Amino acid sequence: MNRWIKNWQPLLAALLVSGCSLSGPQSTLDADGPVARLQYETFLVTFWVSVAIFAVVGGMFLYALVKFRAPGGEVSRDYPLPDQGHGNPLLEIGVIFVSILLIGIVAVPTVYGVLYAGTLPEGQKALRINVTGYQWWWKFEYPELGVVTGNEAAIPVGRPVEFHVQTADVLHSFWIPRLGGKMDLTPGQDDWIWLQADKPGNYWGQCTEFCGESHAFMRMRVQAFEPEEFDKWVAGQKAVAVNTQAPAAFNKFQCGVCHTVRGVPGAAGLVGPDLTHVGSRSSIAAGIKDMTAGNLKEWIHNPNDLKPGNTMYKAGYKAMFEPMHIEMTGADEDQLVEYLMSLK
Repeated sequence: MNRWIKNWQPLLAALLVSGCSLSGPQSTLDADGPVARLQYETFLVTFWVSVAIFAVVGGMFLYALVKFRAPGGEVSRDYPLPDQGHGNPLLEIGVIFVSILLIGIVAVPTVYGVLYAGTLPEGQKALRINVTGYQWWWKFEYPELGVVTGNEAAIPVGRPVEFHVQTADVLHSFWIPRLGGKMDLTPGQDDWIWLQADKPGNYWGQCTEFCGESHAFMRMRVQAFEPEEFDKWVAGQKAVAVNTQAPAAFNKFQCGVCHTVRGVPGAAGLVGPDLTHVGSRSSIAAGIKDMTAGNLKEWIHNPNDLKPGNTMYKAGYKAMFEPMHIEMTGADEDQLVEYLMSLK
């Protein structure tokens, strides 16, 4: 037994240390927005109240354990029980009063936080973004700006953003930890949540409702820009594709049936993400990989390796190309990678 513990000590230490980081891409303790900050402060109130309860109850338990321990460590029928507090009205009323007080200390900021997160700030016009969850990617639509993008969204710093969330298939859950709490996506229901970024940067998000085979790979990235940079981003996204001459491989494998590339005839599919400016994104496959030519080729070569069960593999490779005995060659992959990387 001792040998087993000694051999596994490094692994046990690594597991313990891995949970000690207070910051990171998806840390709720690294708040960068008013909603996230209020929720973090509410968490601290609950945490310290819990610590105080643990200290008092644990301290009394240890005191009783030491103070009233039977002589010799063994129970004896001749050893009398200590005085019992049952039936002491002052003690019982005091415990009830303290319990109500502690519940109030936790409940007041919690209720305030719920109301705060459910009410848009006055005096500011919120930017609306419609979010649709698919198995397993995210669609972002800006109805007031005429912009559509996939898996990556952009928001202006210092301005509230009203995310209206809905699902196209099963239950999903929208969550950007450093900006605020999560919101479930329920079929047939339109819910909303508002968030705000206080500084520029990339904010990672995640689906937090088990939604199928590749639930863990349903990620997103939200980029917060200064207002001037955000306006430039919007202008770029509204433009048609910079390269409207799709290669032969794009038509051979009917990419336009599932994907939209504005300006390319026949490329108006809605099943998969909009690819009009896919080359300007920082990630592919819903945030699984950084956007590089090598990673893009790996994704095109066999998307099922990176995201098992995805629609591109099931509805394209398995349902269409294999029955028709159409194989994607290395030259086809290179054509597609070069073209998609050019769509800035």
